Amino acid sequence: CKQVVEQILQLGHPIHPTLGIVVAPDSTLQSLRVDGVLVLDVPVDGPAFNAGIHPSLRSDLGAVSLGDIIISFAGKDIKDSRDLQLALAECEPGDRVMLTVVRDTLNRPTRMDVEVVLGRSA
Repeated sequence: CKQVVEQILQLGHPIHPTLGIVVAPDSTLQSLRVDGVLVLDVPVDGPAFNAGIHPSLRSDLGAVSLGDIIISFAGKDIKDSRDLQLALAECEPGDRVMLTVVRDTLNRPTRMDVEVVLGRSA
């Protein structure tokens, strides 16, 4: 708490770590009976983009390709967006964290570890 107060006094706002992703509502994966957090978008030049995290995509014909599903953050199981927020809150901007994601590779889900250097958001 003291650190947050100091940040507000010095900068006018607190500093938070960020992955630099936009996630789907939890209900999206819950309807599929899948745990984790589905990545919808990965803004260019953000931490997740630089680490190679894949966003969800829609083809010109309307077909949807699901993005990466985050299932672990720094060794902690991630079942939904709240789990991800709580895990992220324990970190600082600049920290290197290992994510485990499930990626649809040639229509075959594959687990992979991806290291991300957390960014800074106000």
